[in-house]
Amino acid sequence: MSSSTKKPAGSKSAEKPRIHLVSGDKGGTGKSVVSAMLVDYCRSKQQVIQPIDGDMTNPTLSGAYPDAIEMVVSDDRDMRSQLNTIFVSAQKEGKTVIVDLPARSESALSAWFSEYNVLSLAEAQGIKFIKWWVTDGDPSTLDLFSKSVKGFPEIRHIFVKNMGLTKPVHWTVLESWPEIGQWQQDGTIEMIEFPWMDKLLISRVRRAQQTFGELADAAATDDILTQGRVQGFLRQGFMALEQTSVFSQEPDKILARKSVASASEKETVSK
Repeated sequence: MSSSTKKPAGSKSAEKPRIHLVSGDKGGTGKSVVSAMLVDYCRSKQQVIQPIDGDMTNPTLSGAYPDAIEMVVSDDRDMRSQLNTIFVSAQKEGKTVIVDLPARSESALSAWFSEYNVLSLAEAQGIKFIKWWVTDGDPSTLDLFSKSVKGFPEIRHIFVKNMGLTKPVHWTVLESWPEIGQWQQDGTIEMIEFPWMDKLLISRVRRAQQTFGELADAAATDDILTQGRVQGFLRQGFMALEQTSVFSQEPDKILARKSVASASEKETVSK
């Protein structure tokens, strides 16, 4: 029997593409590091990935990954079509797309969704959107996160607590946002803790334009302690990603997205 029709082990070609938006709408929260972690993780699973670097003021993906596409994210309406690269990479090229968005990009992203009917088209094509909201606990980012969850129920939202930029005690700020806790409890959103990483080592990665995967490879560095540190960071990061339904053992069975309206009704009834 010919084996030419068999799919290689670990092939992800049968899956519908996904679009991972790494946001947070504030600078310095670690969006680029989370984006790089997502790229390394997906490639470790033999997924066909298209990295897109939308952060032109602090380009990280385009420096580390030769195949990354640079993209301008702007509130200028004449520049809006730049964002079409995201959808085209998933729909026409069949790739899973990982987008590192710049600070203050939510308004441009929302306008793109509306003007190009993006989410309806994605649903028709079977393309799933996932938004990774990276935050250091700043209350202003929590307000914007709530607006995103309410405004785009079609998108799976993952709340990423960057533990490398803040201490556990700082997350008491979430107590002032009971709706976020309620959404996590009823499955509307998911929440993970992103591991701490040495700032000096992150700066080294950026300066050297290397990926974390390359630094974890013994052939790429003669500094065995750096290699070990990055290996530990990737292991912790991969474990955090695998806590989500997005990267569960059954990747096509993402938890059903419950509507915010339904969650609000539950809260009203419980009162």
